[in-house]
Amino acid sequence: MTHFSTINSKGQVTVPKSLRDKHHLGAGVVVTILDYEGGILIRRGPPSMRGMLRGTLDSEQVERDVRRLRKEWGR
Repeated sequence: MTHFSTINSKGQVTVPKSLRDKHHLGAGVVVTILDYEGGILIRRGPPSMRGMLRGTLDSEQVERDVRRLRKEWGR
């Protein structure tokens, strides 16, 4: 289902009540707003470090570095 909202003069957007109820978004709930390829994405809760770093680290390189350091340290 598609929902529409208008940005007010303060730059605020009202999340429709049906979506707030469905996703338990009450007053004081923290959301994360992500700059996404097709626009923006609003997610419930603060960002995790994993989510913030996704796509910025080369996990294979990290694994290689860990293996190299373990060999150097004799582990």
